Amino acid sequence: MASSEPEDHKATRINKEIGSIHQSKLIGETWWSGMLHYTRARCEYVWPLSGNIGDTERVWGNNYTKAETEYVNADYAQARTYWGNE
Repeated sequence: MASSEPEDHKATRINKEIGSIHQSKLIGETWWSGMLHYTRARCEYVWPLSGNIGDTERVWGNNYTKAETEYVNADYAQARTYWGNE
């Protein structure tokens, strides 16, 4: 029987500078044996801005999933990853 939570979830943020522009790529990985699940990675704007950039949407799979954004201008954004099975 599969557990109600994944065995592991990992988020990695990779930063780089292009001239004076700070860019980030976000990678989310989830390990969940025997469960159809998703991983999602996105950069979300912080107040006073709203919305998100670099969203992977839900990446579905069994046992292991990986969601990876493109590099985005992350000056006013927060990196977040999510997992779930619904």
